[in-house]
Amino acid sequence: MKKIVISLLVLGLTGCSAGMVNQSKKMLGLKLYQDSNAAHIANIRIEHKDNFGVRLYPNGCMTSMQPKFQMLPEVASVGTFKEQMQSKQINYKQKLLGIPFPPSEIGFAEFKLPAERFLAISAYKSYHNGVELRGCGVDAIYKFAANKNYELLDNASSMQCSLEINEIMPDGKRVELQPLKYLNNINEWAGCDAQLEGLN
Repeated sequence: MKKIVISLLVLGLTGCSAGMVNQSKKMLGLKLYQDSNAAHIANIRIEHKDNFGVRLYPNGCMTSMQPKFQMLPEVASVGTFKEQMQSKQINYKQKLLGIPFPPSEIGFAEFKLPAERFLAISAYKSYHNGVELRGCGVDAIYKFAANKNYELLDNASSMQCSLEINEIMPDGKRVELQPLKYLNNINEWAGCDAQLEGLN
């Protein structure tokens, strides 16, 4: 009996396994985005790190009743208990589509998005201002062109939030894709019709 208790204690001290983290996300309703199989698609590269995240709302608007997906690959490993306590980066499974001109020295994943339709995107991050942990987010509606490559990286400073999506041009130059509408100042209880009003 003593050996069983010690074994369970050791397992507990090694922290959560990658499988447990992935399953916990599903149980909490934090669904990971799966590549679109629409007839017309666009590709997007999204940075992933512990204090920065991106969510996609495939119906083009954000309300508590709308489906949403985390733009993350599955977790490969979370490290030891000691590494978790030291806030070491989570390691994710590789998910690449071969988008050209990848950035160096950052973690990212690549996804297929349905093109030529409204998609709502939320970029959020957390940061420590020296006194307390704070967070911020930016929400907007976009429409992506078919067969184009895009990129969403955390380009802001550690204490700012931004949502800047760039198209990756054939020569590697980045050109910002302007959002059709920012949603931060729109009451979600007004519903999807209010959020999509005036968009073509």
